Amino acid sequence: MRWLVVLLVLCALPAAASDVAAVRARYALKRGNHVEHLELVRAGDRVSHEFVERGVRELWQRDARGDLEHWRAYPAQGKSVHYAPGDLRTINLWPRWDALTQLISAQELASLTRNKKNVLEGTLRGQPARVEWRDDVALPRRITLGQLTMELLSVEPVSAVQSDTLESIEFADLGDKEYDPFVRRFLAHHQHEHPLH
Repeated sequence: MRWLVVLLVLCALPAAASDVAAVRARYALKRGNHVEHLELVRAGDRVSHEFVERGVRELWQRDARGDLEHWRAYPAQGKSVHYAPGDLRTINLWPRWDALTQLISAQELASLTRNKKNVLEGTLRGQPARVEWRDDVALPRRITLGQLTMELLSVEPVSAVQSDTLESIEFADLGDKEYDPFVRRFLAHHQHEHPLH
């Protein structure tokens, strides 16, 4: 859960456009002896972040106006929760598009000092930060943010971000479905996973 919080904190700024190559990138997220893996897949107006060990997939889609939709998918349970643009505004979860597709926004990169080619250092979110950047894929090779390190393991081209074929529950309807064990578990953890609202 801490990895999701850090990722949401990195992404929690107003939405903006960015044109980047369609890729699948795999990262190792390390804090102390704990390691988790993140797979980012982006193509066109869709991007997903899959937290492999937790079995959670975050899918984002942007429309022509720049409005975002979000699905939090739990494939092992066969279900996902869908957030319409209004839901995201209500809970104050409106990430920058470039932060979703690149894991760190252009604005945040610009706030860091470039010490040498493609290595930037400074402070992000009140923590010491170091970013090694890959211009060819517009992604970090490595981010160190306080005690957390995200390291790129592999990157490859893709043609599309796959959709989930799971039962989708509307975020606005969760309160009416508390009889569902999945919904009860989701609601019990939801507040902790969205520290920004």
